[in-house]
Amino acid sequence: MSNIETIAREAEVSIATVSRALRAPENIITENQRRIVDIARQLGYNFDKRRKRTLSRKTRQIVFLAFSRTLSPESLHEDATYMPIVNGINKVIGEDGYNLIVSDVGVDEKPPPSLLREEVDGIIFHGLMSQEFYHKYVQPLPHVGIQHYDPLLDCNWVITDRWSTGFRTVEYLYKLGHRRIAFLTDMGDSLLTREHYRGYCNALESFGLEFDGKLVKRWQRPAVDGIIPMETELPDYSLPLEQLLENSVTAVICGDDFRALATVKALERCGYSVPRDIAVTGGHNDHSRFGFAGCNSNLGVVCRYAAKLVMEIINGGRLLPVKIMIQPTFHEGTSVKKIKMTGRRSTNENPKNKWN
Repeated sequence: MSNIETIAREAEVSIATVSRALRAPENIITENQRRIVDIARQLGYNFDKRRKRTLSRKTRQIVFLAFSRTLSPESLHEDATYMPIVNGINKVIGEDGYNLIVSDVGVDEKPPPSLLREEVDGIIFHGLMSQEFYHKYVQPLPHVGIQHYDPLLDCNWVITDRWSTGFRTVEYLYKLGHRRIAFLTDMGDSLLTREHYRGYCNALESFGLEFDGKLVKRWQRPAVDGIIPMETELPDYSLPLEQLLENSVTAVICGDDFRALATVKALERCGYSVPRDIAVTGGHNDHSRFGFAGCNSNLGVVCRYAAKLVMEIINGGRLLPVKIMIQPTFHEGTSVKKIKMTGRRSTNENPKNKWN
């Protein structure tokens, strides 16, 4: 008898591609899948054994895996993150009588007991993992990744369009008269931040605003034992903000509400008021507790679509992988105001601002 690895090697495709084709050979829809099934039959693959194993696996449980290298346990269990994830997934799987297990996977990638004991029917995961972990524990089961897209993993994805987050924030500020728009983050290496920043840069170009590197303060705060820890105290952004203020900024885009709040506190120490003197935008998973203008990532919607995909795969559908982009929702908040225009420049009423 032949296993999936042998079939993948013979067909010259990935293990995940073989797994999808063999999950429901009666529903194949592409020539490549048909070729894989033919090769499997030639190699003596036992379809009946796989089908019986799939049917007997019904544990009525879905596990959500959060990889700590991307999302620390403290950050995961914060209400603003945890509740959209749990509510979004449960809203879908509960209708089919499934339960949700939420598990952290540390830097050592020790799998949770539910995976080791084969007590789950499907996986939704968030964060980066090794190829070894993926092929051993995730790939054999119906699975969907959210938010942190990894092109090396041949599976279904549901992610917030972070490019749109950056673009739409600049667009909003531009319409309110802002022309000197800064970008500030201490999570510069994050995939989500890179997409956010790319949207920011593209928006500047689209609205005819010259890119100025002096308006970008982007760095990566250090990891501890391989994990970016959740911050319990506001960082001091006084120095980068002083440098931005020297370059006549009228607005500062932050990656999320936490960094926006730190920015506001630093501005206050510099003698500035938000939004009277300068605008600040943030970002959130559900709603802004602090009233910041910014994009809602719609994390709950992301998780709802991911759960729908997992259930579709469990029920024998979805043979071709998809990448679903969820559009963020912009909330105007109270941290931005319209400012005066002078030609291509903008002016605030604050006498300390160099644009006056």
